[in-house]
Amino acid sequence: MSQLNHPHDKFFREMFSRPVLVAEYIRYCLPEHIGGHLQVETLQQQKETYLDEELKSYASDVIYRCQYRNDDIETEVEITLLFEHKSYPEPFVWLQLMQYLVNALKFQFRAEKKKGKPFQFRPILPIVIYHGEEPWIKSSVKEDFQPVGEELLRFLPVIDYELKDLSVVSEQELADLGGEFLKSMLMAMKVKRAHNFMNLLRWIAETLPTTEIIENGVQDADFYRVILLYLGAGNQQKPEVMKAIQQLPQTSQERFVSLYEVLFGDVEESALEKGVQQGIKQGVEQGRYQETFLQLQKAIQKGLSVELIEETTSLPHPAVQAMIASLTTTPAMSWEEFQSDVFPGILPQQ
Repeated sequence: MSQLNHPHDKFFREMFSRPVLVAEYIRYCLPEHIGGHLQVETLQQQKETYLDEELKSYASDVIYRCQYRNDDIETEVEITLLFEHKSYPEPFVWLQLMQYLVNALKFQFRAEKKKGKPFQFRPILPIVIYHGEEPWIKSSVKEDFQPVGEELLRFLPVIDYELKDLSVVSEQELADLGGEFLKSMLMAMKVKRAHNFMNLLRWIAETLPTTEIIENGVQDADFYRVILLYLGAGNQQKPEVMKAIQQLPQTSQERFVSLYEVLFGDVEESALEKGVQQGIKQGVEQGRYQETFLQLQKAIQKGLSVELIEETTSLPHPAVQAMIASLTTTPAMSWEEFQSDVFPGILPQQ
Protein backbone atom coordinates (compact mmCIF):
# COMPACT_ATOMS: atom_id res chain seq x y z
CA MET A 1 0.00 0.00 0.00
CA SER A 2 1.51 3.30 -1.02
CA GLN A 3 -1.24 5.56 0.21
CA LEU A 4 -0.20 7.44 3.32
CA ASN A 5 -3.80 7.79 4.47
CA HIS A 6 -4.10 4.00 4.68
CA PRO A 7 -5.58 3.01 8.09
CA HIS A 8 -2.46 1.00 9.02
CA ASP A 9 -0.26 4.05 8.40
CA LYS A 10 -2.54 6.39 10.33
CA PHE A 11 -2.75 3.98 13.25
CA PHE A 12 1.03 3.53 13.32
CA ARG A 13 1.62 7.29 13.45
CA GLU A 14 -1.09 7.87 16.04
CA MET A 15 0.23 5.16 18.34
CA PHE A 16 3.92 5.99 18.10
CA SER A 17 3.32 9.67 18.76
CA ARG A 18 3.06 8.57 22.42
CA PRO A 19 6.53 8.54 24.07
CA VAL A 20 5.26 6.23 26.84
CA LEU A 21 4.31 3.61 24.25
CA VAL A 22 7.58 4.07 22.34
CA ALA A 23 9.53 3.49 25.57
CA GLU A 24 7.56 0.27 26.16
CA TYR A 25 8.15 -0.88 22.60
CA ILE A 26 11.89 -0.23 22.78
CA ARG A 27 12.16 -2.32 25.94
CA TYR A 28 10.15 -5.07 24.26
CA CYS A 29 11.98 -5.40 20.96
CA LEU A 30 15.60 -4.36 21.60
CA PRO A 31 18.04 -6.72 23.32
CA GLU A 32 18.95 -5.71 26.85
CA HIS A 33 22.58 -4.92 26.00
CA ILE A 34 21.28 -2.13 23.73
CA GLY A 35 17.89 -1.14 25.10
CA GLY A 36 19.19 -1.09 28.66
CA HIS A 37 21.49 1.82 27.84
CA LEU A 38 18.81 3.98 26.25
CA GLN A 39 17.56 6.72 28.57
CA VAL A 40 13.93 6.45 27.50
CA GLU A 41 12.90 9.39 29.67
CA THR A 42 14.82 11.60 27.17
CA LEU A 43 12.84 10.43 24.10
CA GLN A 44 11.92 13.33 21.82
CA GLN A 45 9.91 12.85 18.64
CA GLN A 46 11.24 14.56 15.51
CA LYS A 47 9.08 16.14 12.83
CA GLU A 48 11.15 15.06 9.84
CA THR A 49 10.88 11.94 7.70
CA TYR A 50 13.73 10.21 5.89
CA LEU A 51 11.44 8.62 3.33
CA ASP A 52 11.78 9.79 -0.25
CA GLU A 53 9.00 9.29 -2.79
CA GLU A 54 10.17 5.80 -3.70
CA LEU A 55 10.45 4.59 -0.11
CA LYS A 56 7.02 5.93 0.85
CA SER A 57 5.48 3.07 -1.12
CA TYR A 58 7.22 0.60 1.19
CA ALA A 59 7.03 2.04 4.67
CA SER A 60 6.14 4.81 7.10
CA ASP A 61 8.54 6.19 9.66
CA VAL A 62 8.45 7.88 13.05
CA ILE A 63 11.74 9.26 14.38
CA TYR A 64 12.89 9.83 17.95
CA ARG A 65 16.12 11.10 19.48
CA CYS A 66 17.29 9.62 22.75
CA GLN A 67 20.32 9.74 25.05
CA TYR A 68 22.44 6.59 25.16
CA ARG A 69 24.79 5.86 28.07
CA ASN A 70 27.28 3.01 28.24
CA ASP A 71 30.00 3.19 30.88
CA ASP A 72 31.82 6.46 30.27
CA ILE A 73 30.30 7.05 26.84
CA GLU A 74 27.22 9.23 26.45
CA THR A 75 25.84 10.10 23.06
CA GLU A 76 22.60 10.98 21.30
CA VAL A 77 21.12 8.39 18.97
CA GLU A 78 18.22 8.38 16.57
CA ILE A 79 15.64 5.60 16.76
CA THR A 80 13.72 5.22 13.53
CA LEU A 81 10.52 3.18 13.75
CA LEU A 82 9.75 1.84 10.28
CA PHE A 83 6.34 0.34 9.63
CA GLU A 84 6.32 -2.02 6.64
CA HIS A 85 3.22 -1.51 4.48
CA LYS A 86 3.27 -4.77 2.56
CA SER A 87 1.50 -7.95 3.68
CA TYR A 88 4.54 -9.95 2.55
CA PRO A 89 8.31 -9.45 3.11
CA GLU A 90 10.03 -7.31 0.51
CA PRO A 91 13.17 -8.91 -1.05
CA PHE A 92 16.50 -7.17 -0.46
CA VAL A 93 15.03 -5.00 2.26
CA TRP A 94 18.56 -4.02 3.30
CA LEU A 95 18.86 -2.18 -0.02
CA GLN A 96 15.85 0.00 0.82
CA LEU A 97 17.17 0.42 4.33
CA MET A 98 20.53 1.58 2.99
CA GLN A 99 18.74 4.16 0.87
CA TYR A 100 16.81 5.26 3.95
CA LEU A 101 19.95 5.60 6.08
CA VAL A 102 21.72 7.61 3.37
CA ASN A 103 18.73 9.98 3.36
CA ALA A 104 18.97 10.22 7.16
CA LEU A 105 22.67 10.98 7.18
CA LYS A 106 22.27 13.57 4.44
CA PHE A 107 19.56 15.23 6.49
CA GLN A 108 21.85 15.32 9.53
CA PHE A 109 24.67 16.77 7.45
CA ARG A 110 22.54 19.52 5.91
CA ALA A 111 21.02 20.46 9.27
CA GLU A 112 24.38 20.65 11.06
CA LYS A 113 26.15 22.36 8.15
CA LYS A 114 23.85 25.36 8.58
CA LYS A 115 25.23 25.81 12.10
CA GLY A 116 28.74 26.25 10.72
CA LYS A 117 30.35 24.07 13.40
CA PRO A 118 32.25 20.76 13.21
CA PHE A 119 29.99 17.82 13.96
CA GLN A 120 29.81 14.04 14.07
CA PHE A 121 26.89 11.97 12.82
CA ARG A 122 24.40 10.54 15.28
CA PRO A 123 24.10 6.72 15.22
CA ILE A 124 20.78 5.49 13.81
CA LEU A 125 18.94 2.46 15.22
CA PRO A 126 16.37 1.21 12.63
CA ILE A 127 13.50 -0.86 14.03
CA VAL A 128 11.29 -2.52 11.40
CA ILE A 129 7.71 -3.35 12.41
CA TYR A 130 6.00 -5.96 10.27
CA HIS A 131 2.56 -7.57 10.66
CA GLY A 132 2.08 -9.22 7.30
CA GLU A 133 0.62 -12.61 6.53
CA GLU A 134 3.90 -14.35 5.66
CA PRO A 135 6.78 -14.67 8.14
CA TRP A 136 9.74 -12.38 7.55
CA ILE A 137 12.98 -14.35 7.14
CA LYS A 138 15.79 -11.95 7.95
CA SER A 139 18.80 -12.60 5.71
CA SER A 140 22.29 -11.15 5.81
CA VAL A 141 23.69 -8.94 3.09
CA LYS A 142 26.30 -11.58 2.32
CA GLU A 143 23.61 -14.13 1.40
CA ASP A 144 22.31 -11.87 -1.36
CA PHE A 145 25.69 -11.64 -3.11
CA GLN A 146 27.50 -14.18 -5.24
CA PRO A 147 30.02 -16.24 -3.26
CA VAL A 148 33.19 -14.28 -2.48
CA GLY A 149 36.42 -15.05 -0.68
CA GLU A 150 37.35 -13.62 2.70
CA GLU A 151 39.50 -10.98 1.01
CA LEU A 152 36.43 -9.46 -0.72
CA LEU A 153 34.07 -9.40 2.25
CA ARG A 154 35.22 -5.94 3.26
CA PHE A 155 33.80 -4.57 0.01
CA LEU A 156 30.27 -5.76 0.79
CA PRO A 157 27.84 -3.37 2.51
CA VAL A 158 27.50 -3.72 6.27
CA ILE A 159 24.02 -2.90 7.52
CA ASP A 160 21.67 -4.23 10.19
CA TYR A 161 18.26 -3.55 11.69
CA GLU A 162 16.03 -4.79 14.48
CA LEU A 163 12.94 -6.66 13.31
CA LYS A 164 9.66 -7.34 15.11
CA ASP A 165 7.55 -9.73 13.05
CA LEU A 166 4.05 -9.96 14.55
CA SER A 167 3.12 -12.83 12.24
CA VAL A 168 5.27 -15.21 14.34
CA VAL A 169 4.35 -13.76 17.74
CA SER A 170 1.55 -15.62 19.48
CA GLU A 171 -1.45 -13.84 20.99
CA GLN A 172 -0.53 -15.40 24.33
CA GLU A 173 2.93 -13.80 24.21
CA LEU A 174 1.34 -10.43 23.58
CA ALA A 175 -1.25 -10.98 26.31
CA ASP A 176 1.58 -11.61 28.78
CA LEU A 177 3.20 -8.22 28.10
CA GLY A 178 3.16 -5.88 31.07
CA GLY A 179 2.21 -2.52 29.55
CA GLU A 180 -1.42 -1.94 28.58
CA PHE A 181 -0.45 0.59 25.90
CA LEU A 182 1.92 -1.80 24.14
CA LYS A 183 -0.18 -4.93 24.63
CA SER A 184 -3.32 -3.36 23.18
CA MET A 185 -1.54 -1.76 20.23
CA LEU A 186 0.34 -4.89 19.12
CA MET A 187 -2.68 -7.15 19.61
CA ALA A 188 -4.84 -4.80 17.54
CA MET A 189 -2.26 -4.87 14.73
CA LYS A 190 -2.13 -8.65 14.86
CA VAL A 191 -5.88 -9.35 14.87
CA LYS A 192 -6.52 -6.69 12.22
CA ARG A 193 -4.86 -9.00 9.69
CA ALA A 194 -7.48 -11.67 10.42
CA HIS A 195 -10.02 -9.82 8.21
CA ASN A 196 -12.81 -11.19 10.42
CA PHE A 197 -14.82 -8.35 11.87
CA MET A 198 -16.75 -10.58 14.25
CA ASN A 199 -13.53 -11.92 15.73
CA LEU A 200 -12.22 -8.37 16.06
CA LEU A 201 -15.29 -7.36 18.05
CA ARG A 202 -14.98 -10.36 20.31
CA TRP A 203 -11.32 -9.60 20.89
CA ILE A 204 -12.16 -6.03 21.91
CA ALA A 205 -14.85 -7.29 24.28
CA GLU A 206 -12.48 -9.70 26.00
CA THR A 207 -9.30 -7.65 25.96
CA LEU A 208 -9.65 -3.88 25.98
CA PRO A 209 -10.28 -2.19 29.33
CA THR A 210 -13.52 -0.24 29.60
CA THR A 211 -11.84 2.83 31.10
CA GLU A 212 -9.01 5.12 30.05
CA ILE A 213 -5.65 3.73 31.06
CA ILE A 214 -3.14 5.47 33.26
CA GLU A 215 0.39 4.22 32.81
CA ASN A 216 3.54 5.72 34.24
CA GLY A 217 1.44 8.66 35.36
CA VAL A 218 0.09 9.28 31.85
CA GLN A 219 -3.66 9.16 31.18
CA ASP A 220 -4.76 8.64 27.59
CA ALA A 221 -8.50 9.06 27.16
CA ASP A 222 -8.26 8.81 23.36
CA PHE A 223 -6.13 5.67 23.18
CA TYR A 224 -8.90 3.10 22.79
CA ARG A 225 -10.95 5.32 20.51
CA VAL A 226 -8.00 5.23 18.08
CA ILE A 227 -7.85 1.44 18.37
CA LEU A 228 -11.59 1.06 17.77
CA LEU A 229 -11.40 3.29 14.72
CA TYR A 230 -8.45 1.31 13.36
CA LEU A 231 -10.13 -2.05 13.85
CA GLY A 232 -13.39 -0.83 12.36
CA ALA A 233 -11.77 0.71 9.26
CA GLY A 234 -12.68 -1.24 6.15
CA ASN A 235 -15.91 -2.49 7.73
CA GLN A 236 -17.93 0.57 6.85
CA GLN A 237 -21.30 -1.06 6.10
CA LYS A 238 -23.81 -0.01 8.75
CA PRO A 239 -25.97 -3.16 8.63
CA GLU A 240 -22.91 -5.43 8.85
CA VAL A 241 -21.49 -3.60 11.87
CA MET A 242 -24.78 -3.41 13.77
CA LYS A 243 -25.57 -7.06 13.02
CA ALA A 244 -22.17 -8.10 14.36
CA ILE A 245 -22.70 -6.02 17.52
CA GLN A 246 -26.09 -7.63 18.14
CA GLN A 247 -24.52 -11.10 17.93
CA LEU A 248 -22.19 -10.36 20.84
CA PRO A 249 -23.03 -11.35 24.42
CA GLN A 250 -25.47 -8.88 25.95
CA THR A 251 -22.92 -7.66 28.49
CA SER A 252 -20.63 -6.57 25.64
CA GLN A 253 -23.16 -4.91 23.32
CA GLU A 254 -23.43 -1.56 25.09
CA ARG A 255 -19.77 -0.62 24.79
CA PHE A 256 -19.74 -1.37 21.06
CA VAL A 257 -22.30 1.30 20.40
CA SER A 258 -19.31 3.62 20.86
CA LEU A 259 -17.55 1.82 18.01
CA TYR A 260 -20.61 2.37 15.85
CA GLU A 261 -20.58 6.06 16.77
CA VAL A 262 -16.86 6.32 15.95
CA LEU A 263 -17.37 4.71 12.54
CA PHE A 264 -20.56 6.44 11.48
CA GLY A 265 -21.11 9.39 13.82
CA ASP A 266 -24.59 8.27 14.86
CA VAL A 267 -26.52 5.43 16.44
CA GLU A 268 -29.51 3.57 15.06
CA GLU A 269 -31.80 4.21 18.03
CA SER A 270 -34.13 1.32 17.35
CA ALA A 271 -31.27 -1.18 17.27
CA LEU A 272 -29.76 0.28 20.43
CA GLU A 273 -33.10 0.23 22.26
CA LYS A 274 -33.72 -3.34 21.18
CA GLY A 275 -30.40 -4.50 22.61
CA VAL A 276 -30.83 -2.69 25.93
CA GLN A 277 -34.44 -3.84 26.32
CA GLN A 278 -33.57 -7.47 25.61
CA GLY A 279 -30.85 -7.38 28.23
CA ILE A 280 -33.26 -6.02 30.85
CA LYS A 281 -35.81 -8.72 30.09
CA GLN A 282 -33.24 -11.52 30.27
CA GLY A 283 -31.89 -10.17 33.55
CA VAL A 284 -35.32 -10.24 35.16
CA GLU A 285 -36.23 -13.67 33.83
CA GLN A 286 -33.02 -15.25 35.11
CA GLY A 287 -33.03 -13.47 38.46
CA ARG A 288 -29.80 -11.53 37.84
CA TYR A 289 -30.83 -8.52 39.88
CA GLN A 290 -27.57 -6.59 39.75
CA GLU A 291 -27.26 -7.00 35.98
CA THR A 292 -30.89 -5.93 35.57
CA PHE A 293 -30.28 -2.86 37.73
CA LEU A 294 -27.25 -1.84 35.63
CA GLN A 295 -29.15 -2.43 32.37
CA LEU A 296 -32.00 -0.25 33.63
CA GLN A 297 -29.51 2.41 34.65
CA LYS A 298 -28.03 2.47 31.13
CA ALA A 299 -31.47 2.50 29.51
CA ILE A 300 -32.61 5.49 31.57
CA GLN A 301 -29.32 7.31 30.87
CA LYS A 302 -29.91 6.70 27.16
CA GLY A 303 -33.32 8.33 27.43
CA LEU A 304 -35.59 5.29 27.10
CA SER A 305 -38.99 6.03 28.59
CA VAL A 306 -40.17 4.29 31.76
CA GLU A 307 -43.30 3.15 29.89
CA LEU A 308 -41.22 1.44 27.21
CA ILE A 309 -39.04 -0.24 29.84
CA GLU A 310 -42.10 -1.51 31.71
CA GLU A 311 -43.54 -3.01 28.53
CA THR A 312 -40.23 -4.71 27.69
CA THR A 313 -39.70 -6.24 31.14
CA SER A 314 -43.21 -7.67 31.40
CA LEU A 315 -44.00 -5.71 34.56
CA PRO A 316 -45.45 -5.66 37.14
CA HIS A 317 -42.37 -7.07 38.89
CA PRO A 318 -41.82 -5.58 42.35
CA ALA A 319 -38.02 -5.67 42.19
CA VAL A 320 -37.86 -3.95 38.80
CA GLN A 321 -40.48 -1.40 39.81
CA ALA A 322 -38.37 -0.52 42.84
CA MET A 323 -35.27 -0.27 40.66
CA ILE A 324 -36.93 2.16 38.26
CA ALA A 325 -38.17 4.27 41.15
CA SER A 326 -34.71 4.43 42.71
CA LEU A 327 -33.09 5.34 39.37
CA THR A 328 -35.54 8.13 38.58
CA THR A 329 -35.17 9.88 41.94
CA THR A 330 -32.80 12.81 42.43
CA PRO A 331 -30.07 11.87 42.98
CA ALA A 332 -30.35 8.40 41.46
CA MET A 333 -29.29 5.51 43.66
CA SER A 334 -26.29 3.31 43.02
CA TRP A 335 -26.60 -0.49 43.01
CA GLU A 336 -24.98 -0.69 46.47
CA GLU A 337 -27.42 1.85 47.91
CA PHE A 338 -30.40 0.11 46.35
CA GLN A 339 -29.34 -3.32 47.58
CA SER A 340 -28.76 -2.19 51.17
CA ASP A 341 -31.59 0.35 51.61
CA VAL A 342 -34.52 -0.57 49.37
CA PHE A 343 -34.90 -4.32 49.22
CA PRO A 344 -32.81 -5.98 51.92
CA GLY A 345 -35.56 -8.54 52.50
CA ILE A 346 -36.20 -9.36 48.83
CA LEU A 347 -32.87 -9.18 47.01
CA PRO A 348 -30.32 -11.84 47.91
CA GLN A 349 -26.95 -10.53 49.06
CA GLN A 350 -24.47 -10.75 46.13
